Amino acid sequence: MLSAAVTAVQTVATPSAILDAAKFTPPSLAGVVARPQLQAQVESIAAPARWVCAPSGAGKSTLAAALAAGSGLPVI
Repeated sequence: MLSAAVTAVQTVATPSAILDAAKFTPPSLAGVVARPQLQAQVESIAAPARWVCAPSGAGKSTLAAALAAGSGLPVI
């Protein structure tokens, strides 16, 4: 029984293997359709941070990458 627990612990993926690199790398903007009206709408919000909420595949990460690329500010 103890050997089964030790084996299970040894086969657990490391945190670096679990983290998805796509979540830490901005998407490429090559070939992306520009959405200047949406970008202007988000940029017009007078706040130090913005929350973007939309369904999967709606382009949230692409919008954030476009905003970051055009801002010239550090992005985390």
